[in-house]
Amino acid sequence: MRSLGILVEDIKASYDIVKEMKRMRVPFVLLDPNEPIPEFVGAVISFHASGDKGTKQVIYNGNARRTVLRALCVSNPLKVSRNELFDFVVIGIDPGRRTGIAILADGELIEAYTVSEDELEREIAKILEDYPTHSIVFRIGKGIVPEKVILQIKKDDRAKVEFVHEAKMVLPTKYKIKGLPKDARSALIIALSGAVGRSS
Repeated sequence: MRSLGILVEDIKASYDIVKEMKRMRVPFVLLDPNEPIPEFVGAVISFHASGDKGTKQVIYNGNARRTVLRALCVSNPLKVSRNELFDFVVIGIDPGRRTGIAILADGELIEAYTVSEDELEREIAKILEDYPTHSIVFRIGKGIVPEKVILQIKKDDRAKVEFVHEAKMVLPTKYKIKGLPKDARSALIIALSGAVGRSS
């Protein structure tokens, strides 16, 4: 995952973006608006349109998560920047009292966390709304997911549901994260139980 830059133009908004990047474990650097973009920075989040930042610039739209996701899309050199879309998103869900959720976008681990059973429906709605993608697969492990959540997913034309058996597996190095909650790790294993990106 390439680093993102944040132009420090608005302290309050910058704080929200930094907090979101730390939660999502996205590497980032803080930049002065007048300095050039370092080569290792894939995209820059700014709070005011700036003509000299070119296609690497993503304007904060008031929603920190969506802004970071758009910046991650732009930072991928294989993307056509005008689309600002992930090709393929996989959501692993480990049902339970604490439901694990892991999100892979074009093969990159973007988020892994837990929510309560009561929060699941609202969280699925946020994922469907926030992730810009052509195709999104929800892989659900052993356990009970409310029927209304399944119907919620199926209403989205981009989405499909797969029920999978959670298998014991050693996580590839790129997906190993220190301190990942057990349920989130299980969700990651579920997400990795099939293809995680489109074949070229």
